[in-house]
Amino acid sequence: MTALTRRGHEVHLATVHGGKPMDGTVHYLPIFGLGKAGYFAAIPALRKVVKRLKPDVVHAHYLSSYGFLTAAAKVSSFVGTAWGSDVLITPQQSQIARILTSYGIKRAAAITVVAEHMSPAVLKLGAVKERLHVIPFGVDTSIFQFRTAPFDTDFIRIVSTRNLKPIYDIPTVLRAVNILKERGVLKRFHLDLAGSGELKEELEVLAEKLGIKEEVTFHGRVEQLKAAELLARADLFVSSALSDGNNISLNEAMACGSIPVGTDIPANSAWITHGVNGFLYSSGKPDALAASLEMALGKRDLWPAIAKQNRDQVTKEASWDLCVDKTCALYEQLAGKRDEP
Repeated sequence: MTALTRRGHEVHLATVHGGKPMDGTVHYLPIFGLGKAGYFAAIPALRKVVKRLKPDVVHAHYLSSYGFLTAAAKVSSFVGTAWGSDVLITPQQSQIARILTSYGIKRAAAITVVAEHMSPAVLKLGAVKERLHVIPFGVDTSIFQFRTAPFDTDFIRIVSTRNLKPIYDIPTVLRAVNILKERGVLKRFHLDLAGSGELKEELEVLAEKLGIKEEVTFHGRVEQLKAAELLARADLFVSSALSDGNNISLNEAMACGSIPVGTDIPANSAWITHGVNGFLYSSGKPDALAASLEMALGKRDLWPAIAKQNRDQVTKEASWDLCVDKTCALYEQLAGKRDEP
């Protein structure tokens, strides 16, 4: 919203969630405490907002919720963006979820996915190939700046910026680090966990049980500047997600020059070639993560070159400004079609 406002556009946000953006106008849609069923209750309110504002473009983020809501509100032409779980996981959980997600997808004038590997799932749910676009969220490289400090070969700092939720599998990270500590591979090290979630207390107990409590810091949810600081001073970045759309956390780590180690899922393998510019491991397996971390530690002489290569790749393919440019171009294309007689 801030980027679009700064480019001279009038931006409005219609949402069932809380929060206050820096720029633009917010319209809260009532859900009357109904939880997920509240999206049905919000349909008339969204319809009124759209009728009053007459926007050139409506952009629905997250297809299993706002995509359905926008379509159900009879918005004639809108962009829908898939984030990840909304098309990769939720439609597989129930027939109803699949129908609602597909309903929004089929009625969108354009669909964007944040990573190429998501395209087959969206097409399977009814998207038209000609209306499908791949646009990552993008990394603000002016915030996520390249590291200035040299890599420390004596004290190893590892960081994860994923939330403390089941899908991000942080227990595997703790167990893998403990394996390397017990084997003497990691002697002096620290693990920074930046993220929030319902598993925090459970993970704190696990860290204490494993005997690595003193080497782990739970930072909670952090703002971009703090995340950038943690990434720029880290030697290794771990992304342990079991499923992902475009792994923006990975892109941020690459932009900062932290050496990435991630699960061998499409969201990571699209950016990491194992043993070349990062390291991959079989998800959910502490031994496998420990092996990849040890492999990374064994190639410390290559870290400076890997860091520079990754920074260049993100700048070229997934910078924030580039992705905003692509999004605005799509908006202009759709707005132009609406103006055609």
